[in-house]
Amino acid sequence: MLEIARLESMWDAKLRSAGERAYAIIEPEIERIMRNIYVFMFNIRHDEVKQEQIERGQIKLKNIMRGQFSEEYLTTQHQTINALLAQGIDYVTYLMVYDFYHRECALCLAKESLRTGQVDEDMFAAVHLAIQCDMCVSMDANFRAMEAQNREQREQSIVAQNQEIRRIAANIEKLSDRTRMLALNATIEAAHAGEAGRGFAVVAHEVQAMAMQVHGATKEIEKLADRSAAA
Repeated sequence: MLEIARLESMWDAKLRSAGERAYAIIEPEIERIMRNIYVFMFNIRHDEVKQEQIERGQIKLKNIMRGQFSEEYLTTQHQTINALLAQGIDYVTYLMVYDFYHRECALCLAKESLRTGQVDEDMFAAVHLAIQCDMCVSMDANFRAMEAQNREQREQSIVAQNQEIRRIAANIEKLSDRTRMLALNATIEAAHAGEAGRGFAVVAHEVQAMAMQVHGATKEIEKLADRSAAA
């Protein structure tokens, strides 16, 4: 997870002050912006966006535009990404939300510049940096979620492979047991046949030896499967 210190190190007092001013200008438009974002991302109606969702977004935007980040913020962003992935929201779609944020906030500042006849470049810089910081946290969360998902899939694959190996080994073991019993019976019959069964007894002995080797090999296979599962 990204460290708070790395995010905050990109901000100085000048940018934080500019972020405060920018947020004050954007604040009257935040509810509209938030509703449009949720409508775009979840394909829902404006009246289906919950007020608590808007309020959470307002708090987050206010903090990141002042260059203020917390462990709770990082954790919440990671939880949000995991929840979106679980709902099947494409991450590219989610990234497009940042473009929407950036454009809408910049438009608010541009309108204010036209009204006052002055351009506060620091406010634009603060908005840009805030959105970039938030995007970096989301991308980090997405990469971690993908790693966890891949790791889980690998583990599931290993478990399935080991189960299949044990199943095959068990079948070979059963065949080996039957072969040893047949070899033992053949040896007994060869003994009863006396001199005439001597050649057959040699063959039966070799078959029994091979069955013992197969038995040992299946045990080694099972041990390998156990070590693979424990790795």
